[in-house]
Amino acid sequence: MSQFVERNGELFKVLVLEGPGAWLISHDSPASPFFVGDMDAYQHTLPPSAQGGELSAAGQKRLELIQPLLDAGELCSQNGGDMFQLGVHAVISIIIYLITVGLSFQAIKALRVEKFIRKNHNFEAQILLLFIAIALGFLVGNFVITFIDQSMQLSNFF
Repeated sequence: MSQFVERNGELFKVLVLEGPGAWLISHDSPASPFFVGDMDAYQHTLPPSAQGGELSAAGQKRLELIQPLLDAGELCSQNGGDMFQLGVHAVISIIIYLITVGLSFQAIKALRVEKFIRKNHNFEAQILLLFIAIALGFLVGNFVITFIDQSMQLSNFF
């Protein structure tokens, strides 16, 4: 059974409850879902009476927008396995970025940059080297992650 709430005369459908908050979508206008952290400002209400099971005008507009994707089968399902895979990918990406930033920092320390830095500006020089190491590490890490992702996509080729 769907839950509906109302605020300032506008009707919202509750999509997902998360602790004290919820994901809502407007029943009256074709808008994107949004998260509300405090549901106290919303009044619970009865579901609107659907005429013969028809969609609201907003629901019809949303269906029109996504119908080409439904027909083409391009919408991906977000089941637990997919979400777990995304989590593993995120952890691996973070580890790769940290390793490449560390390696780039070690490589940059081998450079003699004293010639380019004014005297008594050691702290600024260290900050500059850190930022250069982060930028270089990000670029190298991004290359490695993209290379791994593209290599994994090769299985779809065969």
